[in-house]
Amino acid sequence: MTVEIPDHALAVGQQMQRRPGSCRRSASLPIFSTTPPVLLMVLIAVSVLASGPIERAALPIAIAGGLIGVPHGAVDHLVLGWSAGGWRSPPARVMARIVVAYTGLAAAAATALIIAPEVSLALGLLLSALHFGRGEVVGWAERSGVTVPSVLTDALPAIAHGGAVVGLLVWMHPEAGTRVLNVLSPQLSADLLSLRTPGLCAVGVAVIAGVGKLLASGRHREAAELTLVALTFAVAPPLAAFGVYFGGWHALRHSARLLELARSPEDKGWKQSVRRLTHAAA
Repeated sequence: MTVEIPDHALAVGQQMQRRPGSCRRSASLPIFSTTPPVLLMVLIAVSVLASGPIERAALPIAIAGGLIGVPHGAVDHLVLGWSAGGWRSPPARVMARIVVAYTGLAAAAATALIIAPEVSLALGLLLSALHFGRGEVVGWAERSGVTVPSVLTDALPAIAHGGAVVGLLVWMHPEAGTRVLNVLSPQLSADLLSLRTPGLCAVGVAVIAGVGKLLASGRHREAAELTLVALTFAVAPPLAAFGVYFGGWHALRHSARLLELARSPEDKGWKQSVRRLTHAAA
């Protein structure tokens, strides 16, 4: 079980270095803006046209997506320092405190999973939905170069996005979606299955409301992206959907935010920040 906090750490760090109303634009490289939607559209098309092969390839796709997504969470311990004072590592004393706290949090999560799997897994699913949803609206703002919204300002699109990823992952194809949960906590798996109908209805309402709010605000691209993510988890096999989303959408896009933090004012392009981020993640 991994502990991943870059989105929340970035949000805290941004508040440390910004005045109200300020904004920044994330790395505007094509790979971060165009590749994720293309990958999801390809997955949807293959899932519709060749459901058998994609079902058989779902587990390898999930593993590949997980491995691809690891680096964007591998610099969690550096993000706050980068946000507050540039890309250089914080002093050794500060770094030691961060690593101790981070390791302690990971150990606590692992212990909770063993002692109380049902409660800890349920909490993990909720935090995952919040993580993906909030990360997406912050990413939208930064890619557009506008002020990052408060938690309440863009709560509806965030809930819709996180609910589509986690809710549809669990409920849309329950036989596959709850397979891992059934191994870790049969009781939680059974409880979630009993809530399938109201859960799917709640996710559907949230997505429709989120898309409606974005369209009403003139944010057509973001509405289209939310629709695309929901459609992916509704159509594609759960493991394949999560593998492509996590590695090819979430991790890829938030790597752009990390590249921005790893960039020095003296850099003329992105090669230096790519090198710094790769070195730090390794």
